[in-house]
Amino acid sequence: MPGWFEMGRLIAGVALVLTLSVFVVACGGDDKPKATVDVDLSEWTVKPSLTEVSAGTIKVIGHNKGTQTHEIALLSVGADGSKKEVADHEGIKPGASGDFTAKNLKPGKYELACLIAPGEEGSTEDHYQKGMHTEFIVK
Repeated sequence: MPGWFEMGRLIAGVALVLTLSVFVVACGGDDKPKATVDVDLSEWTVKPSLTEVSAGTIKVIGHNKGTQTHEIALLSVGADGSKKEVADHEGIKPGASGDFTAKNLKPGKYELACLIAPGEEGSTEDHYQKGMHTEFIVK
């Protein structure tokens, strides 16, 4: 039978392991997507399955339903209307899909868009200018 000293060390060790386990689970949970957004891409539309998500990490999957190569990009929209690319997946061929995970998204206005410009992927047209973008909200 172990003595009191050995029992105390055993209990302290178990408590440490449990504390570290809770810490690892709490910290690691931020990388798991809170939402998955499927986005259908075709000439000249971007149709997401969700238009609003909670702040945090999200996964976006672009499905090319069109006849041209597209991409899916997430843009943050500033109060002044300026746009900054947050994440993207380029070169999605017709019939294919591509995805990205955007981490630590803050609440605000965003856009889901195709940013193919003339000369990219054999395109002669600016996909964004042709209407391939839609509002996306992070709460």
